[in-house]
Amino acid sequence: MNKFPNNSELSGIKAIFLDLDNTLYDYHASHKYALFICSRKFSKNYGVSSKGFYGLYENSKKIVKKIVPTQAASHSRLLYFQVLFENYLGKTNVKATLEYESLYWRSFIAKMVLFNDALNFLKNCKKNKIKICLITDLTARIQFEKIEFLKIAKYIDYIVSSEEVGEEKPSSKIFNLAIQKVRVNRSKILVLGDDYKRDILGAKRMGLRSYLTCANK
Repeated sequence: MNKFPNNSELSGIKAIFLDLDNTLYDYHASHKYALFICSRKFSKNYGVSSKGFYGLYENSKKIVKKIVPTQAASHSRLLYFQVLFENYLGKTNVKATLEYESLYWRSFIAKMVLFNDALNFLKNCKKNKIKICLITDLTARIQFEKIEFLKIAKYIDYIVSSEEVGEEKPSSKIFNLAIQKVRVNRSKILVLGDDYKRDILGAKRMGLRSYLTCANK
């Protein structure tokens, strides 16, 4: 079960830098389902086994991450599928790349469900006038679509994405921009996320308080 801070742990807090993926919902479940849907389509279209598809996908992912290792583009499914088809077909297939990227995200988002107590936590922050700044890696448009699907936009005051900043967590740039947006003293900010390296160590380097959630696995 996902665990969020209670009122006593939020005492004196005026702003929360909140992670999205695997903090408010189960990223891994959505990703697994989306890849399954894509593998099924690929198998039907090209006669490649699921294992073969996953191998092609992971190899393409590694190539993209090697080219843009610390930027939001390193998570781009559009780039993953572009490289996948280039490696499999020997050339860029624009139509197929767009189709699979769209299929992946439609399937991914359709599977998303807020963790237990996530909505209550957001409502509690709103009630207590605690600003919420979502700080997140990945491309901004996809993260905005996730927020809309989960129907939590009204609880979010600001968003800072790695695409906006040009670097991913735990880069100080992403935290600094969030601080600029919320205009709250650092001593009254809490960073909340599921990833110790990206969220917690990133917060500590900035002299910010942090809270590690227990994400569902």
